[in-house]
Amino acid sequence: MRKFIPILFFSMLVLTSCIEIVEEITVNSDQSGTISYSIKTDQFTSMFSNLSGLFDQNTLKEEMTKRFEEFAMKFKNNKGINNVKFIMGDNITDASLSFDFNNTKELNIAMYEIAGSKKTFFAPSYLKIGKHKLKKFNIAPYLKKRLVEQDINLPEELMSMIEFRTVYNLPGNIKSVKGKSVIMAEDRKSIVQKFEFMDVYENKINTGIKIRY
Repeated sequence: MRKFIPILFFSMLVLTSCIEIVEEITVNSDQSGTISYSIKTDQFTSMFSNLSGLFDQNTLKEEMTKRFEEFAMKFKNNKGINNVKFIMGDNITDASLSFDFNNTKELNIAMYEIAGSKKTFFAPSYLKIGKHKLKKFNIAPYLKKRLVEQDINLPEELMSMIEFRTVYNLPGNIKSVKGKSVIMAEDRKSIVQKFEFMDVYENKINTGIKIRY
């Protein structure tokens, strides 16, 4: 397997009740924005302390840091992507990556390049932002294929513990939403979507969304 993912680390994560992969998209009035990615686990800190004597924490943290930094560097090398920040906290799941984008045309080109592909006219855009609307495409038909292409094999037990959560912050009041598993904030300026990883992996759910604001 080309990706370094320690079996012990997987075993530890499986023991947690929930692992969230969180994406937060904040849109500005000029159609630029910020995207951040982070990992959240609700029981990892105490469990990590209990098992810390079983392996070299520093080696594992260094390897994960290296992978995140490589990902951040790829973003930095793309036009229209600015203010790239990578943070690794005290615990190995306290990692976050964030960046600003000038517009979604340049963002989509960057997303494809980072995935080892090229954005063409016929390739779907990951994210589109207009003057009063946002559209994100359905990743479910592509997730499994992409993981196979990158030779990433996740244990089914682990996948059953993972959830995707996306937060959309808009510059104006939301008028309408089309999408699954949508929760709107009381101020009508943000929306949360949440999906089980296995449902997305097996292409059982449409993760796409259309928002008018």
